[in-house]
Amino acid sequence: MFFHPKKGKVLLLLIDGLRWDQFGLDIPSLQRLENYGVKADWLDSVFLTNTVPNMYSLATGLYPESHGVIHNQFFNAKTHTLIVDYDDVSNITEFFDTGVEPLWVSAILAGKKVACFMWAGTAVPVKGVQCDHVTYQNSWNRENYLPKDQVKDAVLWIVEEDFDLVLLALELPDKALHKSGIDSDQFHSDLWKVDSILNCLLDDIDQRGLWETLNVIVVSDHGHATVDPEKFISLTDYIDEGDIEFSVVVNSLFQLKARAAAENKVLRQLRSAHPALHVFKKENFPERFHYGNHPRNLPIIGYVDIGWHVHLAKKFDPSKDFVNASDHGYDNENMEMKAIFYARGPAFKSSYRAKPLKTVG
Repeated sequence: MFFHPKKGKVLLLLIDGLRWDQFGLDIPSLQRLENYGVKADWLDSVFLTNTVPNMYSLATGLYPESHGVIHNQFFNAKTHTLIVDYDDVSNITEFFDTGVEPLWVSAILAGKKVACFMWAGTAVPVKGVQCDHVTYQNSWNRENYLPKDQVKDAVLWIVEEDFDLVLLALELPDKALHKSGIDSDQFHSDLWKVDSILNCLLDDIDQRGLWETLNVIVVSDHGHATVDPEKFISLTDYIDEGDIEFSVVVNSLFQLKARAAAENKVLRQLRSAHPALHVFKKENFPERFHYGNHPRNLPIIGYVDIGWHVHLAKKFDPSKDFVNASDHGYDNENMEMKAIFYARGPAFKSSYRAKPLKTVG
Protein backbone atom coordinates (compact mmCIF):
# COMPACT_ATOMS: atom_id res chain seq x y z
CA MET A 1 0.00 0.00 0.00
CA PHE A 2 2.79 2.48 0.91
CA PHE A 3 5.97 0.82 -0.37
CA HIS A 4 7.38 1.31 -3.86
CA PRO A 5 10.99 0.18 -4.42
CA LYS A 6 11.69 2.83 -7.07
CA LYS A 7 10.52 5.80 -5.02
CA GLY A 8 12.85 5.71 -2.04
CA LYS A 9 12.95 4.14 1.38
CA VAL A 10 9.90 4.28 3.66
CA LEU A 11 9.42 5.09 7.33
CA LEU A 12 5.80 4.43 8.31
CA LEU A 13 4.99 5.89 11.73
CA LEU A 14 1.67 5.31 13.51
CA ILE A 15 0.46 7.50 16.39
CA ASP A 16 -2.10 5.62 18.45
CA GLY A 17 -5.44 7.42 18.85
CA LEU A 18 -4.64 10.77 17.22
CA ARG A 19 -7.91 12.04 15.77
CA TRP A 20 -8.07 13.72 12.36
CA ASP A 21 -8.81 17.17 13.83
CA GLN A 22 -6.04 16.83 16.44
CA PHE A 23 -8.71 17.58 19.04
CA GLY A 24 -8.52 21.24 18.03
CA LEU A 25 -4.90 21.52 19.18
CA ASP A 26 -1.83 22.74 17.31
CA ILE A 27 0.88 20.16 16.61
CA PRO A 28 3.75 22.10 15.00
CA SER A 29 5.62 18.99 13.82
CA LEU A 30 2.63 17.90 11.74
CA GLN A 31 2.41 21.41 10.32
CA ARG A 32 6.05 20.99 9.22
CA LEU A 33 5.11 17.83 7.34
CA GLU A 34 2.14 19.55 5.73
CA ASN A 35 4.22 22.54 4.63
CA TYR A 36 6.64 20.39 2.63
CA GLY A 37 4.54 17.32 1.90
CA VAL A 38 0.98 15.99 1.88
CA LYS A 39 -1.84 16.22 4.38
CA ALA A 40 -5.14 14.42 3.83
CA ASP A 41 -8.28 15.93 5.27
CA TRP A 42 -8.60 12.70 7.21
CA LEU A 43 -8.05 8.96 6.94
CA ASP A 44 -11.08 6.67 7.17
CA SER A 45 -10.36 3.96 9.72
CA VAL A 46 -11.85 0.52 9.21
CA PHE A 47 -14.40 -1.02 11.53
CA LEU A 48 -13.74 -2.21 14.22
CA THR A 49 -12.04 1.14 14.96
CA ASN A 50 -9.46 -0.44 17.25
CA THR A 51 -5.69 -0.57 16.96
CA VAL A 52 -4.90 -4.10 15.84
CA PRO A 53 -7.51 -4.42 13.06
CA ASN A 54 -6.49 -1.02 11.67
CA MET A 55 -2.77 -1.73 11.83
CA TYR A 56 -3.33 -4.92 9.86
CA SER A 57 -5.57 -3.16 7.36
CA LEU A 58 -2.91 -0.48 6.85
CA ALA A 59 -0.36 -3.23 6.25
CA THR A 60 -2.46 -5.44 3.97
CA GLY A 61 -4.85 -3.08 2.20
CA LEU A 62 -7.69 -5.39 3.25
CA TYR A 63 -10.74 -5.08 5.47
CA PRO A 64 -10.86 -7.09 8.72
CA GLU A 65 -13.37 -9.56 7.29
CA SER A 66 -10.77 -10.33 4.60
CA HIS A 67 -7.55 -10.38 6.64
CA GLY A 68 -9.14 -11.98 9.72
CA VAL A 69 -7.72 -9.73 12.43
CA ILE A 70 -11.16 -8.67 13.63
CA HIS A 71 -10.42 -7.47 17.16
CA ASN A 72 -7.74 -6.36 19.60
CA GLN A 73 -8.45 -9.60 21.45
CA PHE A 74 -8.01 -13.17 20.25
CA PHE A 75 -10.95 -15.51 20.69
CA ASN A 76 -12.06 -18.91 19.46
CA ALA A 77 -15.70 -19.94 19.80
CA LYS A 78 -14.96 -23.65 19.36
CA THR A 79 -12.51 -23.84 22.25
CA HIS A 80 -13.99 -20.91 24.19
CA THR A 81 -10.52 -19.36 24.23
CA LEU A 82 -10.28 -15.65 25.01
CA ILE A 83 -6.92 -13.87 25.23
CA VAL A 84 -7.20 -10.25 26.28
CA ASP A 85 -3.66 -9.05 27.05
CA TYR A 86 -2.29 -7.03 24.14
CA ASP A 87 1.24 -8.35 24.51
CA ASP A 88 0.01 -11.96 24.54
CA VAL A 89 -2.20 -11.38 21.50
CA SER A 90 0.75 -9.86 19.62
CA ASN A 91 2.61 -13.17 19.90
CA ILE A 92 -0.13 -15.50 18.56
CA THR A 93 0.97 -16.67 15.13
CA GLU A 94 -2.42 -18.05 14.06
CA PHE A 95 -4.06 -14.68 14.74
CA PHE A 96 -1.99 -12.93 12.07
CA ASP A 97 -0.89 -15.71 9.72
CA THR A 98 -4.23 -15.98 7.93
CA GLY A 99 -3.06 -16.39 4.34
CA VAL A 100 -2.81 -12.70 3.51
CA GLU A 101 0.44 -10.88 2.75
CA PRO A 102 1.20 -7.76 4.79
CA LEU A 103 3.48 -4.99 3.60
CA TRP A 104 6.61 -6.18 5.38
CA VAL A 105 6.32 -9.69 3.93
CA SER A 106 5.96 -8.31 0.39
CA ALA A 107 9.02 -6.11 0.91
CA ILE A 108 11.17 -8.95 2.28
CA LEU A 109 10.14 -11.29 -0.54
CA ALA A 110 11.20 -8.51 -2.94
CA GLY A 111 14.67 -8.56 -1.38
CA LYS A 112 14.26 -5.51 0.87
CA LYS A 113 15.43 -5.11 4.47
CA VAL A 114 12.66 -4.40 6.97
CA ALA A 115 12.62 -3.32 10.62
CA CYS A 116 9.51 -3.19 12.79
CA PHE A 117 8.90 -1.49 16.14
CA MET A 118 5.84 -2.76 18.01
CA TRP A 119 3.66 -3.04 14.91
CA ALA A 120 0.85 -5.57 15.28
CA GLY A 121 1.63 -8.81 13.48
CA THR A 122 5.37 -8.32 13.13
CA ALA A 123 6.33 -10.32 16.22
CA VAL A 124 5.37 -13.62 14.56
CA PRO A 125 6.16 -15.31 11.24
CA VAL A 126 3.60 -14.58 8.52
CA LYS A 127 3.81 -16.85 5.48
CA GLY A 128 7.00 -18.12 7.09
CA VAL A 129 8.58 -14.66 6.85
CA GLN A 130 9.64 -12.32 9.64
CA CYS A 131 11.18 -8.85 9.69
CA ASP A 132 14.97 -8.56 9.71
CA HIS A 133 14.67 -6.70 13.00
CA VAL A 134 11.71 -6.75 15.38
CA THR A 135 11.17 -4.78 18.58
CA TYR A 136 8.60 -6.84 20.40
CA GLN A 137 5.46 -5.62 22.10
CA ASN A 138 6.15 -6.30 25.78
CA SER A 139 6.24 -4.52 29.11
CA TRP A 140 10.05 -4.26 29.22
CA ASN A 141 10.29 -2.49 25.87
CA ARG A 142 7.35 -0.29 26.76
CA GLU A 143 9.01 0.89 29.97
CA ASN A 144 12.66 0.98 28.88
CA TYR A 145 12.82 1.59 25.14
CA LEU A 146 11.47 5.11 24.91
CA PRO A 147 9.70 6.26 21.73
CA LYS A 148 12.25 9.03 21.12
CA ASP A 149 15.00 6.40 21.11
CA GLN A 150 13.02 4.13 18.79
CA VAL A 151 12.64 6.98 16.31
CA LYS A 152 16.37 7.77 16.47
CA ASP A 153 17.22 4.10 15.90
CA ALA A 154 14.81 3.89 12.98
CA VAL A 155 16.73 6.61 11.15
CA LEU A 156 20.08 5.05 12.08
CA TRP A 157 19.03 1.71 10.62
CA ILE A 158 17.96 3.36 7.39
CA VAL A 159 21.25 5.28 7.13
CA GLU A 160 23.83 2.89 8.60
CA GLU A 161 22.32 -0.54 7.93
CA ASP A 162 20.50 0.24 4.69
CA PHE A 163 17.01 -0.76 5.79
CA ASP A 164 14.44 -0.11 3.08
CA LEU A 165 11.27 -0.12 5.18
CA VAL A 166 10.71 0.68 8.84
CA LEU A 167 7.35 0.38 10.58
CA LEU A 168 7.03 2.10 13.94
CA ALA A 169 3.99 2.39 16.23
CA LEU A 170 3.85 4.87 19.12
CA GLU A 171 1.39 4.07 21.91
CA LEU A 172 1.05 7.75 22.75
CA PRO A 173 -1.42 9.39 23.29
CA ASP A 174 -4.04 6.60 23.35
CA LYS A 175 -3.47 5.46 26.93
CA ALA A 176 -3.88 8.95 28.39
CA LEU A 177 -7.05 9.47 26.37
CA HIS A 178 -8.59 6.29 27.74
CA LYS A 179 -7.60 7.05 31.30
CA SER A 180 -8.09 10.79 31.61
CA GLY A 181 -9.95 12.06 28.57
CA ILE A 182 -9.61 14.62 25.82
CA ASP A 183 -9.51 17.68 28.09
CA SER A 184 -7.03 16.24 30.61
CA ASP A 185 -3.57 17.56 31.46
CA GLN A 186 -2.20 14.03 31.02
CA PHE A 187 -3.40 13.85 27.43
CA HIS A 188 -2.04 17.32 26.64
CA SER A 189 1.31 16.28 28.14
CA ASP A 190 1.40 13.14 25.99
CA LEU A 191 0.50 15.12 22.89
CA TRP A 192 3.40 17.47 23.62
CA LYS A 193 5.65 14.38 23.83
CA VAL A 194 4.39 13.22 20.44
CA ASP A 195 5.15 16.63 18.94
CA SER A 196 8.63 16.59 20.47
CA ILE A 197 9.34 13.09 19.11
CA LEU A 198 8.19 14.06 15.62
CA ASN A 199 10.23 17.26 15.66
CA CYS A 200 13.32 15.27 16.65
CA LEU A 201 12.66 12.87 13.77
CA LEU A 202 12.23 15.67 11.24
CA ASP A 203 15.31 17.51 12.54
CA ASP A 204 17.37 14.33 12.21
CA ILE A 205 16.23 13.79 8.63
CA ASP A 206 16.90 17.46 7.79
CA GLN A 207 20.42 17.32 9.23
CA ARG A 208 21.25 14.12 7.37
CA GLY A 209 19.82 15.43 4.09
CA LEU A 210 17.60 12.39 3.55
CA TRP A 211 14.52 13.94 1.99
CA GLU A 212 15.55 13.03 -1.57
CA THR A 213 15.65 9.32 -0.70
CA LEU A 214 13.34 8.79 2.29
CA ASN A 215 9.54 8.87 2.45
CA VAL A 216 8.05 9.53 5.87
CA ILE A 217 4.39 8.63 6.33
CA VAL A 218 2.61 9.51 9.58
CA VAL A 219 -0.81 8.00 10.25
CA SER A 220 -3.02 7.08 13.16
CA ASP A 221 -5.21 4.03 13.64
CA HIS A 222 -8.43 5.67 14.83
CA GLY A 223 -9.79 8.69 16.64
CA HIS A 224 -11.36 9.07 20.09
CA ALA A 225 -14.70 10.15 21.51
CA THR A 226 -15.68 11.17 25.04
CA VAL A 227 -17.61 8.50 26.94
CA ASP A 228 -20.47 9.39 29.29
CA PRO A 229 -20.25 7.11 32.39
CA GLU A 230 -24.04 7.25 32.68
CA LYS A 231 -24.53 5.87 29.16
CA PHE A 232 -24.04 2.16 29.75
CA ILE A 233 -25.96 -0.94 28.76
CA SER A 234 -25.83 -4.25 30.64
CA LEU A 235 -26.96 -6.99 28.26
CA THR A 236 -28.29 -9.21 31.03
CA ASP A 237 -30.86 -6.55 31.84
CA TYR A 238 -32.53 -7.87 28.67
CA ILE A 239 -31.34 -11.48 28.22
CA ASP A 240 -30.71 -14.54 30.39
CA GLU A 241 -26.97 -15.06 30.86
CA GLY A 242 -27.65 -18.80 30.92
CA ASP A 243 -28.60 -18.56 27.24
CA ILE A 244 -25.05 -17.46 26.34
CA GLU A 245 -22.34 -20.09 25.73
CA PHE A 246 -19.49 -17.70 24.94
CA SER A 247 -19.10 -13.95 24.71
CA VAL A 248 -16.65 -11.17 23.92
CA VAL A 249 -17.91 -7.86 25.28
CA VAL A 250 -15.56 -4.87 25.18
CA ASN A 251 -16.79 -1.30 25.61
CA SER A 252 -18.31 -0.48 22.21
CA LEU A 253 -18.74 -3.90 20.60
CA PHE A 254 -20.00 -7.30 21.67
CA GLN A 255 -20.11 -10.73 20.10
CA LEU A 256 -22.19 -13.60 21.46
CA LYS A 257 -22.57 -17.31 20.87
CA ALA A 258 -25.97 -18.30 22.26
CA ARG A 259 -27.25 -21.79 22.90
CA ALA A 260 -28.67 -23.05 19.61
CA ALA A 261 -32.19 -23.23 20.98
CA ALA A 262 -31.96 -19.71 22.41
CA GLU A 263 -30.32 -17.77 19.56
CA ASN A 264 -33.50 -16.38 18.03
CA LYS A 265 -34.83 -15.43 21.46
CA VAL A 266 -31.61 -13.60 22.36
CA LEU A 267 -31.66 -11.74 19.05
CA ARG A 268 -35.28 -10.73 19.52
CA GLN A 269 -34.69 -9.54 23.09
CA LEU A 270 -31.61 -7.49 22.23
CA ARG A 271 -33.04 -5.93 19.09
CA SER A 272 -35.82 -4.37 21.12
CA ALA A 273 -33.68 -3.64 24.18
CA HIS A 274 -32.32 -0.12 23.71
CA PRO A 275 -32.19 2.53 20.94
CA ALA A 276 -28.39 2.89 21.32
CA LEU A 277 -27.89 -0.85 20.78
CA HIS A 278 -27.56 -2.33 17.26
CA VAL A 279 -27.68 -6.11 17.01
CA PHE A 280 -27.36 -8.49 14.04
CA LYS A 281 -26.73 -12.04 13.03
CA LYS A 282 -23.19 -11.93 11.69
CA GLU A 283 -24.32 -12.79 8.16
CA ASN A 284 -26.63 -9.77 8.28
CA PHE A 285 -24.10 -7.35 9.75
CA PRO A 286 -24.19 -4.18 7.59
CA GLU A 287 -22.07 -4.65 4.47
CA ARG A 288 -20.64 -1.13 4.70
CA PHE A 289 -18.54 -2.25 7.68
CA HIS A 290 -16.81 -5.04 5.73
CA TYR A 291 -16.60 -6.84 9.05
CA GLY A 292 -19.19 -9.58 9.61
CA ASN A 293 -18.16 -12.04 6.90
CA HIS A 294 -15.34 -13.89 8.64
CA PRO A 295 -15.53 -17.27 10.41
CA ARG A 296 -13.82 -15.90 13.52
CA ASN A 297 -16.85 -13.75 14.29
CA LEU A 298 -19.40 -15.13 16.72
CA PRO A 299 -22.98 -15.66 15.47
CA ILE A 300 -24.36 -12.47 17.06
CA ILE A 301 -22.59 -9.12 16.68
CA GLY A 302 -23.68 -5.83 18.20
CA TYR A 303 -22.37 -2.35 18.77
CA VAL A 304 -23.45 0.77 20.62
CA ASP A 305 -23.76 4.39 19.61
CA ILE A 306 -20.80 6.68 20.07
CA GLY A 307 -20.24 7.73 23.68
CA TRP A 308 -21.96 4.62 25.09
CA HIS A 309 -20.41 1.48 26.60
CA VAL A 310 -21.76 -2.04 26.91
CA HIS A 311 -21.29 -4.87 29.44
CA LEU A 312 -22.55 -8.44 29.57
CA ALA A 313 -23.63 -8.93 33.16
CA LYS A 314 -21.86 -6.27 35.15
CA LYS A 315 -24.12 -4.18 37.36
CA PHE A 316 -22.29 -1.01 36.53
CA ASP A 317 -22.21 1.80 39.06
CA PRO A 318 -20.96 4.97 37.34
CA SER A 319 -20.28 6.59 40.71
CA LYS A 320 -17.81 3.83 41.69
CA ASP A 321 -16.72 1.81 38.66
CA PHE A 322 -14.08 3.00 36.21
CA VAL A 323 -15.05 3.55 32.61
CA ASN A 324 -12.77 4.86 29.89
CA ALA A 325 -12.97 8.64 29.81
CA SER A 326 -12.55 8.47 26.04
CA ASP A 327 -12.82 5.52 23.71
CA HIS A 328 -12.94 4.19 20.16
CA GLY A 329 -14.25 1.05 18.45
CA TYR A 330 -17.38 2.86 17.31
CA ASP A 331 -18.97 3.15 13.86
CA ASN A 332 -16.21 4.30 11.52
CA GLU A 333 -18.55 6.77 9.79
CA ASN A 334 -18.49 8.93 12.93
CA MET A 335 -16.09 11.84 12.47
CA GLU A 336 -14.66 11.25 15.94
CA MET A 337 -13.25 7.93 14.65
CA LYS A 338 -11.36 9.44 11.70
CA ALA A 339 -7.56 9.24 11.68
CA ILE A 340 -4.67 11.34 10.30
CA PHE A 341 -2.49 11.02 7.21
CA TYR A 342 0.65 13.07 6.53
CA ALA A 343 3.56 12.26 4.21
CA ARG A 344 6.73 13.78 2.83
CA GLY A 345 9.41 12.45 0.50
CA PRO A 346 10.27 11.79 -3.16
CA ALA A 347 7.06 9.78 -3.73
CA PHE A 348 4.80 12.64 -2.58
CA LYS A 349 3.79 16.09 -3.75
CA SER A 350 4.88 19.17 -1.83
CA SER A 351 2.49 21.46 0.07
CA TYR A 352 -0.47 19.41 -1.12
CA ARG A 353 -3.83 19.05 0.63
CA ALA A 354 -5.49 15.76 -0.30
CA LYS A 355 -9.12 14.82 -0.04
CA PRO A 356 -10.08 12.23 2.60
CA LEU A 357 -8.31 8.91 2.14
CA LYS A 358 -9.46 5.40 2.97
CA THR A 359 -7.36 2.85 4.82
CA VAL A 360 -8.66 0.33 2.27
CA GLY A 361 -9.46 1.22 -1.33
